[in-house]
Amino acid sequence: MEGQAQTTPSVLAARVVSRPGRRASSPKNVFRDGEISQLVGLFSRMLKAGFWHDYSIDHSDTLAVFCVYRYAREAPEYQLVRGNQDSRLPEWQVFQRGRFLKHSASLPLLLTWLEARARRVRRG
Repeated sequence: MEGQAQTTPSVLAARVVSRPGRRASSPKNVFRDGEISQLVGLFSRMLKAGFWHDYSIDHSDTLAVFCVYRYAREAPEYQLVRGNQDSRLPEWQVFQRGRFLKHSASLPLLLTWLEARARRVRRG
């Protein structure tokens, strides 16, 4: 077609590799449904207010981590870590850019504190 620019769709391909004899294991420490709702609820309020713009969730055998980002290209602004209940560590910990800030056994109290802190720090 003369005179028209040709475009080709870009396609990202992913390949799943399985190893014979190995079963995929699920993480032992995950967020519960109510916890996810509370975490995403806080993220939604902060997104609407223009403070945060992205989040991620990660799990391992001992930790579940919810990260929030001011901008998607940056390192996490805050990390909310749910520790393994069998360990001696507090159930919930908050880190800001890798620095420990606070711990609590209560997620709702921790989220209230974090929301107030994030709003205050951003204004300040």
